[in-house]
Parts: sequence; C-alpha cells; structure tokens
Amino acid sequence: KKIPSRTTDAGMTTPATTTEPPAGTTLLPLRLGDETALLANQPKMEVKAKKVFQEYESLEKGVLGAGDTELKVGFLSKNEADAALHAFLNGEVEFQQWYHMPDKRNPSKALKKLKRIKAALCNPAPDGRIPLYRFPVNDQKRYGETIPMPNVLEGIRKKVSAYTGFDFNHAVVLLYKNGDDCIGFHKDKTLDLDEKAPIISLSLGAERPYVLRDNIHRPTIEQEFLFPHGAMLALGPKSNSAFYHSVRQLKKEEETSEPRISLTFRKVATFRDKDGKITGKGAKYQSLNWPTDINGAHRLDGDLENDIEKPTTQRPAESKSAKKKSQKKPKILKAEEVEEVLAEAEVDATTSLKEQKRHYIRAAVAGLKGRGVDVEKEGAGSELASIVGQYVARKNFESTQKAKASKAAAVAVETQ
Repeated sequence: KKIPSRTTDAGMTTPATTTEPPAGTTLLPLRLGDETALLANQPKMEVKAKKVFQEYESLEKGVLGAGDTELKVGFLSKNEADAALHAFLNGEVEFQQWYHMPDKRNPSKALKKLKRIKAALCNPAPDGRIPLYRFPVNDQKRYGETIPMPNVLEGIRKKVSAYTGFDFNHAVVLLYKNGDDCIGFHKDKTLDLDEKAPIISLSLGAERPYVLRDNIHRPTIEQEFLFPHGAMLALGPKSNSAFYHSVRQLKKEEETSEPRISLTFRKVATFRDKDGKITGKGAKYQSLNWPTDINGAHRLDGDLENDIEKPTTQRPAESKSAKKKSQKKPKILKAEEVEEVLAEAEVDATTSLKEQKRHYIRAAVAGLKGRGVDVEKEGAGSELASIVGQYVARKNFESTQKAKASKAAAVAVETQ
C-alpha cells in the first residue's frame, strides 16, 4: 500500500533544529545535479590513475574505491535477473518523476527533472516506525513510500541481507529508460544511514558504465566498469566517503535503447513514528525533506516545471542619482557558491599564483556549468576572476601562516 509521508508543517518547509551536522557524516549536497554525468561535462585532463575494467568478472574487496567495495557478478542467476527485470518493467513498483532542488541563485525558476524515474520503498521496524532516508531532492515528502516492499523486491532484499550480514530496511528502484538517462557524480548522504553497512546496488537490464572518481572535476583516480545484468555492488562506507560515483551518459558507440533497472538497498537508522516525530540517528533534523540547514531548499507548489510568476508592483519614480545607481551591473555569481566548487578542485600549491589561479578558474567554470551557471554566456568572467583571485590569495596566506607556525614549533623543540 502507498503511505504518504505525514508532516505538521502545514505545507511549508520545516526548519531544521540545529545547524551542526552529526560528526563523521557525508552531508552537504553539492547541488550539481545530473549534469556531471553528461559526456559534454567530462574532464578534458588526463586522469593519472584511470582503470577501465573490461572483464565480466567479480572484483573482490581491495580493488575498487577505498578497498572496502565489492562487485559480485552473477549474484542473481540469469533466470532470476530476467524475471526480476520483467516484474519491475511491468508494474512491480509505481515509478515517479522526482526533481532536483531549486537553483540557489534563481529559486523561482522551473526545476530540473532527475534524469531517471524512481520509487522509494521500505519495511517498517517491529515497533511500527517507518525508516526515513532523506534525499537531497525537492520536496521528497510529496512522494511518500511504498510499505512494505513488494514480493520480488523483498525476495532480492532477503538474499542481499543474507549475503552481506546486514538487514536492509530501505530500497530505491530506479528506471533508466535509455542511454541518455543517467545520475550525476555524488556521494550517498549518510545523515540517516547506519554507517557500518555497505550501500547495495543491483543492476538489471542494459549494462551501463559505473564510474568511481576521487574528485568530480579534477580526478586523480578513476575506475569504470560495465555493470552486468544480475550483478551486485556493495559500496563500502570508506569508498562512499572518499569517492564520488555515477552512472554516466552513454557515448554514441555505446548507445542502447534498452532500459536498465537499478535497485539500491540501504540500512536506515532514522525513523518516523505514527505521529510524524523523527527518531533515531537523524532526529536532530525534524524535517521529512532534506533539511534547510544543510543546504536544502524546496518548492512546495504543484507546477514545478514552470517558473514561479513574480507579482508586479508599481514602482515609484526614481531620481536621476537613484536611477544611475540602479543601472549598475548586478553581481551574477555568489562567492560562497563559487568557493563550494573551488573546494572540490585540486591544484598544485607549488606552482605560481598565476598558474594556480588559471587552474582554479577552469575548475570553477566547469563546476558552475554543472550547476546551471554558464560563466561565459552570463558575461561573468571578470567577476569570477576576482572571486578566484581572493580565494587563491587567502589560501596562500593560510598556507604561509601554517608554515610559519610549524617552523616556530620546530625551533621551540630544538631549544628545549
């Protein structure tokens, strides 16, 4: 049966109860959307350590990611995988179109669709509480969860739980309709997760490239493999923390019209009770949507694919001096948003400041494009250069201060 999420916020986004994220968690969403999985947005630089696995064989722990990740080819037999694929393509779950969160710069703009459709499902705890896993998407509570998991999904869940030793209580079923459907580079958010458990992905149907990267825009390590029909990936907690993962858009020579179903199983440690109260690991944030205090934003209206019309008001006549001020070119970029992107860039600190700035600008242009901001089209090149210049100067000042402090500490030790 379909159980809609309950809320007491009268249709408004519930503010979080604290601004302090729990220690040791992967929390802040980068808000890059699915654009980082598009071929046009892949890094042009050569990756130092790139490995593309061609063989259709299992990969034991120690090979993928941070060493705690395992690929099990043939986890489901061909007959099991074929039957499961048929079930999910023929009504086993009810797929929904979800949307990315609003653009921070233009919150009234139409929302971007996730480049896949999905359904969230879970099994209640013995005491009746419902597992709550919050995604960094727009207004998740409108979709609800299917409770309990239907037969085919439940059968696979039991098999996965028996193999891994973890009792998974939450599942997401994704449908990639064709080779253009994809998911951008991201780390699964751990706000509501049991962080000892792996995150399980099981692939059915079309074989799609699965990519692990240590940095979205300037990777030094990249691993890619075709995810076979019926295979299972157990993404370890260390790998999820250290690597971004994606199912990228297909190249022309890889194109397929065949669909792919992805099953993701998680062990959730946050719950909501029959009164809507949130308990467990993520209870600090009493919101059914991704919390606003950790980079969340939500449109709650029903027309997400169109801009919100702004009311027009009659403005009083301006004086000449006021009109001159108002004609000043408004700032296009937000420094904090640019710095979020710059924090993901890896630049050699031993190079000249000019060279560092050049690398940071390239990384920022690519990162902002992934967020829907085209620096060149917006004519914001000089504005970006100014922000990057201040960022580089500050980073180098901090580095110099640390070096001085270390030197002073070393001298103090020698004189003792």
